[in-house]
Amino acid sequence: MKDKIRIKLREKYWTVHFKGLRKKDGECTTPHLPQKTIYISNRIKSPIRLLETCIHEIMHACIWDLSEEAVDEIARDMARAISAILTVRKDIFEK
Repeated sequence: MKDKIRIKLREKYWTVHFKGLRKKDGECTTPHLPQKTIYISNRIKSPIRLLETCIHEIMHACIWDLSEEAVDEIARDMARAISAILTVRKDIFEK
């Protein structure tokens, strides 16, 4: 597994770094730093938890001033909804 990737969010480049985190599934640096980084725990085993964590941290990167409670709720709901949609449309991944 690669331990780093580069992504573009709202016209800014971010490094997504997969590493062992203590007591967290993810973390996002302030978007005002020159080295913008999202950290995702490489210890996550559940696909839905990984999806939720990725959505959560990407939301922080994109909408920095949104409250932690709002990000938690939206990320959880989006992960479940996306998972359900992809389960129904799994045929497009089987090609």
